[in-house]
Amino acid sequence: VARPSPLAASAAAASASTLAARRGAAGASSSPASASAPALAAGRAAREDDSDTSLVKVSLPDELRLAKLRLAKAKGLGTAEASALLSVAAVQLALGDTGQAADLAGRALAALREAGEPEGTVRHARATRILANVNIVEERPGEGLHLCQECLTACVEAGDGAAEAVARLAVADAQLALGRPREAMKEAALAADVAKGAKDQRGAVAALQALAAANLRFGSSGGPRKAAQAAEEALALARALGDAKEESEALLKLSKVRLAKQELEAAYSQCEQAVAAAQRSGCRRTQALVQREMAALLLVARAEMETAVEAVEEAIRLSSEIGDALGEIAARHVAASLYIQDDRLLDAMETAEAALALARELKDRRQIKEAVDLVVQLRAGDGQTESALEAAQEELDLVTAGDNPDPRRELAALQRLVSLQLTSEDVEAATKTAEKALQLEFGDDKKVEGFAMQLMAEVHLNARRYEQALASATKAQRLLQGEGDIRAVSNVLQLIFDLHAETGNESEALRSRHSLRLVYQAAGWRDEEATVLLGLSEMILQVRGPREALKPAKEAVAIFQDIGDKTGEASGILVVAQCQVASKAATDALRSTVSARRLFQSLFDAAGEAQCLLVAAEVYTRNGAWDEAARVAREAQKICQKGGETKAEGDCLEVLVQLRISVLQKEEESGRRHKPADIEQAVSAVSELIQILDQLPETEERRITILSQLSALKLLAQDNEGALKCADEALKLAVVLDRPLPMGQALVCLSEAHHGLGQVRDAVQAAEDAVSLFEQLGDPGLLENAKLAVEQAKRPLPERPPNTGPSSSSSAPAPSPADSVKRPRGGPSSAEFVHREMPHLHGQPPGGASSSSSQAPGPRRGFSSAVGLDGEPGRHAGQPSSMRPPSPTRRDEPNQERRRQQLLAAMEARAAPKVPEFNDSRTTSQLRLVLKHVRPDWTSSELAIVQEKFSAIKVDTADELFKQLNALGSRGFNQKLKDADRRPLKKETLDAIREYGDRERSEALRGLDPAA
Repeated sequence: VARPSPLAASAAAASASTLAARRGAAGASSSPASASAPALAAGRAAREDDSDTSLVKVSLPDELRLAKLRLAKAKGLGTAEASALLSVAAVQLALGDTGQAADLAGRALAALREAGEPEGTVRHARATRILANVNIVEERPGEGLHLCQECLTACVEAGDGAAEAVARLAVADAQLALGRPREAMKEAALAADVAKGAKDQRGAVAALQALAAANLRFGSSGGPRKAAQAAEEALALARALGDAKEESEALLKLSKVRLAKQELEAAYSQCEQAVAAAQRSGCRRTQALVQREMAALLLVARAEMETAVEAVEEAIRLSSEIGDALGEIAARHVAASLYIQDDRLLDAMETAEAALALARELKDRRQIKEAVDLVVQLRAGDGQTESALEAAQEELDLVTAGDNPDPRRELAALQRLVSLQLTSEDVEAATKTAEKALQLEFGDDKKVEGFAMQLMAEVHLNARRYEQALASATKAQRLLQGEGDIRAVSNVLQLIFDLHAETGNESEALRSRHSLRLVYQAAGWRDEEATVLLGLSEMILQVRGPREALKPAKEAVAIFQDIGDKTGEASGILVVAQCQVASKAATDALRSTVSARRLFQSLFDAAGEAQCLLVAAEVYTRNGAWDEAARVAREAQKICQKGGETKAEGDCLEVLVQLRISVLQKEEESGRRHKPADIEQAVSAVSELIQILDQLPETEERRITILSQLSALKLLAQDNEGALKCADEALKLAVVLDRPLPMGQALVCLSEAHHGLGQVRDAVQAAEDAVSLFEQLGDPGLLENAKLAVEQAKRPLPERPPNTGPSSSSSAPAPSPADSVKRPRGGPSSAEFVHREMPHLHGQPPGGASSSSSQAPGPRRGFSSAVGLDGEPGRHAGQPSSMRPPSPTRRDEPNQERRRQQLLAAMEARAAPKVPEFNDSRTTSQLRLVLKHVRPDWTSSELAIVQEKFSAIKVDTADELFKQLNALGSRGFNQKLKDADRRPLKKETLDAIREYGDRERSEALRGLDPAA
C-alpha cells in the first residue's frame, strides 16, 4: 500500500526551515508516527499473481475490470477461481479498499479448501499476506502477525519453500509495522535464503528488498551497509531476470541507502537510473513512485528545487491517470513540502486539501489523519489559529455526523483538537474534549478506551494534576495490556516515567522502567527486553552508581547472546565497560572493549569496531596515557576510512584532535615550551578533520569551531599568515550561517590572528565586534573573554624569535612558570594556545551525551555522560552524584531538583563513545543560556525538564531550536512535542524564544559594521 516513505517524511521535515525563514508558516511534514508507518508490501501481491498481466500498465480501475472478467471465467474452477480472487483482492488493496480485499482473500481461502488444496501452499500464503496487510492498514498489526505466524507454521510443515518465503515476508511486514525492524530483518533474511533454495528468483528479489528496507529502519551503524548489500543483490537478480520494474525498485532502495549514508550525489545518480528503468518497464505506477521519491530526495538535499517540483507534479499526474489514489496522496504530501520550500503557501494548502479530499473518499482512517494533520499544521503555522481549530473541528463533526460511527477516527479527531487546545493553553477546553473521548461508544474495542484514558492522563499531566494523571495512565495501561498491544503499553509506561521524573520520584520512575522490561519479557520480545535493560543500566548508573548498574547490563548481554544477536551483544558489552570505567576498573573496561571489538569485526562493522577503540581511548585518557589514547584513536580513524564510514571517521578525528590539543594545554599549564612535533601533529589532525567535514552535509558550525582551533594552532606555530587565513575562512562561514555564537568565536580568533601580524587596529575592531555579539547572547563568560581579547589586541606585540614554521627547532628559552602566571586568563597572548571547543555546536547537549528520539529498537553503545567528571570538588570520575544534599537538620530529605535532573538526563543519555572531556572555561551551553535569558524565573530542574523535551524531538542546540520554531510556529512546535509524547510549552514562552532568535539574526551583522 502506497504511503509516505521515510524518505518522503524526511523531505517533508526538511522543508520546514525554509518556510520559517520566509514566512514563519508550519512545515508540511507528516507526523512522526505516520512518517515511520511501515511500508507495506501489499502491492507485491499482484506481482506474485499466477498471471503475467501487470496491474499498473493500465489504470487501476481498468485492471480491476480485467481481473473481475478473469474471475467470472474461472468461476467454479477450484484453484483457478482462488487465484482469480486473489488477483482481484490485490487490486482492491492497491485501490485502498481494505474491506473488499479482505473479503476476497477470505473467499479465496474458502475456494482452496473446497478444492482440497492442503494448507501451506503459495496461494494460501498469498491470501494470508493480503489479510495481514489489511490488518496492518487498519492498525491491527498484532492480529496480522498472528495470522502470518500460523500460516508460516503450515508452510514449513508442508515443505513448500516458495510458500514459506511468502509467509516469512508477511511476518516481516507485520514485525516492521510493530516497530520491530530487527525481527523483520531476521524474517526477510530467512525468506531470501528459502526463496533462493526453492529457485524462486522473484521471491528472492522481494525478500532482499524487504531486508534492505528493514536494515534502513534499524538505525544501527551497520544498517546502511547491510541495506546496501541486500539492495545490490536484489538489483543483480532483477537485472538477471530482465525485470526493469524490480530493477527500478532496487535502484530506488540503493538511492535511499546512499542518502542514509549522506552520499547525496550517489543517491541522486541512482535515483536517475531508477527513473530510466521505470520508464523501460512501462509500469506507470512504478514511474510515479520513482518520481515521487526523487522529488523527496532533492528536497532533503535542498538541491535543484525546480527539478523536484517537476518530478512530484509528474508523480501526481501519473497517479491520478491510473487511479492510484494512495500514490497520489503520498505525492501531494511531498508536493506540499516542496511548495513551502518555494514559498508557495497557497499551493501547499491547495494540494493538502486535495490530499484530504482523496483520503476521505477512500475512508482510510490513517490517510485522513495524516492529511488533516497537514492542513492543521499549515493553517496554524501561517498564524491562522482559528482556522486550524476550525479544520480540526470540521473533521470531528464529519465523523460524528456519519451513519456508521467510527470510534477510532473520532478519537483521532478528539486527540488533534486536544493538542491544539493545549498548545493554546486552553486547559479547560482540552479537559472537556478529553472527557468527550471517554464518553465514546467503545463497544468491545478496549484499545480505543485505553487510548482515550491515555489522552485524559496527558491532559491532567499538562495541568500538573499529577494524582489524576497517574490514575488515568494506570487505567490506560491496564486496558491496553489486556488487549495485548505491546507498543501502546510501552507508550503509556513512558508517560508514567515522565510523570515520576517530573515529580522527582526516583524509585517509581525506575520501577516504571522495570515494568516495561516485564511487559517485553512476558510478550517474548527478548530483543526489546535487552534494550530496555541496557537503558535501565545507564539510568541506574547515573542516579545510583555502577554497582547496581552492572547487573542489568550483564543480563542484557546474556539475552543478546541467547538470541544470537552479535550486534546487541557487542553493544551491551560496551555498556558493561561504561560501568567498569565508573568503578575505576580500567583493566576490566579495556578487556570488555576488546571483546566487543572482536564481535564487531566478525560482523564487518567498521563503525562499531571504531567505537570500541574510542572507548579504549577514553580509558587511556582518564589514566593519563595520552600517547596511547592518540594511537588508538588514529587506529579507529583508519578503520573507518577503510570501511567507507565517513561520519564515523570524523568522530574519530575529533577525538584525536581533542587529545592533541589536551597535550598542548597541559604543556601550557605547566609553563613548559610547546614541542614543535606536538603542534605539527595537532595541525595535521585538525586539517584532516576539516577535509572530512567538507564531505558531510550540515557541518558548518563544526567547521567554524575546527577552523578557529586551526587558527590558534597556526599562531602557536608562528604561522601568522596561515592563522589569519583560517580565521577569515571561519568568519565567512559564520556570516553565511548568521549565528551570533560561532560568529563571535570567529571574530575573537580573527582578532588574535591580526594581533599576531601586528595589525592592532584590525585586531581591536574584530574583538570589539565580538563583544557586541556576546552582549546580545547574554553569556557573561564569553563576554568577559571578548573584553579581555580587546585589551590583548591593544597591547604591543611581544618580541619573539623569527617565524620558522611548525617544524622549527628554535632554541628560544621556554617561558617560566611565573611568566605563564602573569598572562591574562581570558586574553591569551598570540603565542598561547586557546582551545575553542564548542560542544553545543556538535549537536550534543551539555555533558557530552548525544541525544536521539527517533530511535529504532536496538541497543546503544559506549559511554553516557554518567562516566564524565561532573565538576564537583572531591568527587572521583564516574562516582554517582549523591541524591541527598548535606543538611545540618535533616539528612534524609531528598534533593528534588537533583533527582529530576538526574532522572531526565538518565532517560535520554545514550551510551555513545564521547570525546574525552578537557577542562575549558570557555565551553558553555548555548541552548541553556537562551532558555535562561528568556525565562530567568525557571529553576535548574525546570531547565533540565525543558531541555529533555527538546532532546526528544532532536533539538539539542539553540540554532536548531530557532530553526524549528520558525519553521513550525509555536503551535506546530508544540504539536511535535505532543507527537513525541512530551507536554507542550506555553505559547508565550515559545514566542519569546523565537523573537529572541529573530533579534539575534537581525542584529548579528550590525555589530560587524563600523558605521552601525
